[in-house]
Amino acid sequence: MTQTLPHLITEAAALSVAGAGLLRYEVGPALICAGADATVVIVGPGDNPGVSGVQDSAKVLLRGDGVPALHPRFDFPGALPIHLFARLDQGYLSLGTARCRRMGGESTSAHFNHAVLELDQPLSRAVLDAVRPVPAPGPVPGVEWVDLVATDPIRALESFVLGWFPTEETEPAEDGSTAGEAGSLPEALAAFHRLARLRPAIHRFHDPVLRQPERASGPLGDQLVFARAGRGLHGLVHPVATGGTGRS
Repeated sequence: MTQTLPHLITEAAALSVAGAGLLRYEVGPALICAGADATVVIVGPGDNPGVSGVQDSAKVLLRGDGVPALHPRFDFPGALPIHLFARLDQGYLSLGTARCRRMGGESTSAHFNHAVLELDQPLSRAVLDAVRPVPAPGPVPGVEWVDLVATDPIRALESFVLGWFPTEETEPAEDGSTAGEAGSLPEALAAFHRLARLRPAIHRFHDPVLRQPERASGPLGDQLVFARAGRGLHGLVHPVATGGTGRS
């Protein structure tokens, strides 16, 4: 049985769901509008796992600099309803209502940098195909890097990242970033950060590597923190072992 898309509406009609006193915010590429009656979230189409947008038939991800004023809209069970829309070329497609199931951030919860919204009703196949169109198949990246893992792991990393992650428009490194401190990092970690500036997508994983490693003290002496899992330490390198050993 062929499924058809629901009727598309205008942007004004989508925003009207929020009610009076509309305030507009941006979290990454998503538009969030807070009104007296509801919160309206508008995302773009695309098959981009880990980036703001529809992730599957039941989940929508918001990722970007959090807005403290929006925290009560997502954090409390009794908050106003959340209505989701997708911005298509022909108009705006309603995805239904959702609840926020998880929020996270590197500082206080009010400064969340991602939120996971769970749809009250899963999307139909027709709607899912419209908001996550299947991209045209392209050339498959090579796997020659596998042969280098044992003999030249850094070159293997470079070959893998440059071949398997897409190119993006990148910004120059800010003052004080690891770009100017590569000599103080272990060779493999410095290579990772160099590649991350060329392929930013390698930072878009759960518990990603920190964009700027931190110095810390521990029972074994001075350490270099290069990743975190939640609020706990995820990866440590002892500065005295910058040759690649001594990881804990």
